[in-house]
Amino acid sequence: KDCRSEKQPSSSSPVLNRLSAQQQSTTTTDCTNVCLNAVIGGTGELAHKLEGKLDDIIKQALEKDCPSITEGGENGSSSSNNHATTTTTTKRFPKSVSHYVNGMVRINRKDLFDTYDFGVPMNSNAEKEDVLMLYDTKRAMPSDKQLKHTAEFGVGGEMIPLTDAKSATENCDSMNVMFVKSPQASQRQCVAIVGGQYQGYHIQRWMRLVGEGSKGKQVSDAPLRITGRLTQASGYDEFLYPNQKNLHFHQKIMKDYLTNLDDIKLELGNILKKIAVKNTVIVSTVNKGQSELLMN
Repeated sequence: KDCRSEKQPSSSSPVLNRLSAQQQSTTTTDCTNVCLNAVIGGTGELAHKLEGKLDDIIKQALEKDCPSITEGGENGSSSSNNHATTTTTTKRFPKSVSHYVNGMVRINRKDLFDTYDFGVPMNSNAEKEDVLMLYDTKRAMPSDKQLKHTAEFGVGGEMIPLTDAKSATENCDSMNVMFVKSPQASQRQCVAIVGGQYQGYHIQRWMRLVGEGSKGKQVSDAPLRITGRLTQASGYDEFLYPNQKNLHFHQKIMKDYLTNLDDIKLELGNILKKIAVKNTVIVSTVNKGQSELLMN
């Protein structure tokens, strides 16, 4: 609307010149966004040949001729909560990843932990750190129109918008939470989010290792390979497979337990009825190696 009030300098791009001519030829309908969306997101020959180059051309032209659009509105003002008050037609993510991510926001880590009980302790410095929330569809984004637009498109060079945990998750039917922290400051860790695959609900861990088990070690020029959860940053694998002697020993214990299960449940049931408070019994268990500590 700011650009329509006066004739703009001719652009070197014939596409932009045609769009500008369409924009200036009407006083009742602003079709700029419709035209730009059609060209940028289209699948025709023009969009295919440009391969995203038009985004940079349009951005440069807007920065030159319409600074009020790229700087957050008139006089570069922006709304509260870090959300700009204008719109842009360039999405944050390309179409090739749109099947699993279409927008993102930030949430203060302490706010998220205060809102949801994740069952793990909250580490220090949470008040100063943010969580990155990704949305696989526009329908899952916050209801606030400006926040939704900024999460999906961004405005100029604006950073990822910050919002509260309740707003960020208000339209999420489900939420997958992944806790990440590099085991050592010197280790160069990468995180890959793979869309379009089976929803496994677990994290694969890959490391550059040579050797197996207690003989494993990390080598920087070795190829990445899948490893277990108990593999240390040095490459040592704490999970040592049991030998046949261990297997036979525990199989006998399980056989004795399952053979006498009904008698055990009857005996235990009589004890529980005597000690239950409001039909509730709290049971604590420890590993066999800690049994002496428990008795002490």
